[in-house]
Amino acid sequence: MRTVWRGLGAPGKIAAAVACVAGLVVLPQVWSLLDALIRPRPDVPARVASEASEQRAEQYELYIAQVDGRSLFHVPAAPGTHSAPPPPPGPPAPPPPPSSYGGPAIIAMVNGEVWFADGKRLRPGDDESEGVAVSAINAPWDATLKWRGVEFKVPLFARENLVWASPPEPKKEPPPEPPPADPPNPGSAGDGGAGGEPASSNGLGG
Repeated sequence: MRTVWRGLGAPGKIAAAVACVAGLVVLPQVWSLLDALIRPRPDVPARVASEASEQRAEQYELYIAQVDGRSLFHVPAAPGTHSAPPPPPGPPAPPPPPSSYGGPAIIAMVNGEVWFADGKRLRPGDDESEGVAVSAINAPWDATLKWRGVEFKVPLFARENLVWASPPEPKKEPPPEPPPADPPNPGSAGDGGAGGEPASSNGLGG
């Protein structure tokens, strides 16, 4: 060993010293690992229940009782009480006929044609255009138009206010009061006047 040690140079001696130190450090760790693998498994102690865990268990049971058998969205009906589903809705009712004209306005009547504000020009007897048809023309005052199946008289000019205004309505005078009743005649019978005879107290004449 001395011969070998002497034959090692300085680097060899340093490496041998480092290896010895490393062996001294690693050997205890290797021994601990071998001891853990060889020894039997220790017993695991039982878990000790705390007071907090008991309280949480009681609360948990209360929460379960609150939701057990209930629906989160609606109360279900009793078995056998389900009604038949409602019948499907029928077709919608047709809209009622219009009570007033709501089509395009009249802007002119020229050569038997009615000119509308949306650019249409129709004559009596023409086919219906966008729900509007002309039945008759009374130029230049008005025209009878058929809109949505109902005829309306649509004016263009107001006849009574074109040249002169409508005359004012006459004022209604109150009816004359009846004459007063005539006063009673003082000479009538039964009133005790001078012109009459007094009535007998015993009911006999004279």
